[in-house]
Amino acid sequence: MRRTLSIAALTAVLLTSACAGERADIADVTPGGTPTSSAAPTPSPIVEAGATVSPGTDAAPSPTTSAADNSAQVCAAAQQISNESAIAFVSELTQSLTAASQGDTAAAEAARGRADAALGRWAIGLRERAAEATDERLRALLTEIAAEVDRMEPSVESVDAVKLDELQQRLERLCTTG
Repeated sequence: MRRTLSIAALTAVLLTSACAGERADIADVTPGGTPTSSAAPTPSPIVEAGATVSPGTDAAPSPTTSAADNSAQVCAAAQQISNESAIAFVSELTQSLTAASQGDTAAAEAARGRADAALGRWAIGLRERAAEATDERLRALLTEIAAEVDRMEPSVESVDAVKLDELQQRLERLCTTG
């Protein structure tokens, strides 16, 4: 019974955190990180020191202007990876526990293997998004979340739902405030 409640609590935390981050003003992104919506916000260029911009004109990129911040795209991709991976992990973990409770050790081990693979994809996906991020805070936070996911194992006991929720909330704040 305690395991069932733990799984239910974990599922609720992961899915609530993952779904809370969906925003209409962030473009949909495919798993490869490509925007699928033309409604992506138009980023303002960042002007480095030494760049010249005429008053009353847009700051068009020049050799001394940085590439625009890609936080919205990276945030959307990270949310999608987290959503899909959390759902896959919880589903496989639930299947593993159900099979184990029915005495089917082969099915339980197979589901644990799939849950472990979901964790691996989750951490790798977050690290890939971190590598793409131009915002240092976003890069660091995605790397921290990936490290927390790396610490997890395909068991309820290995999941620090409080820590994951805290990291997810920090990501939400960073992604919504820029």
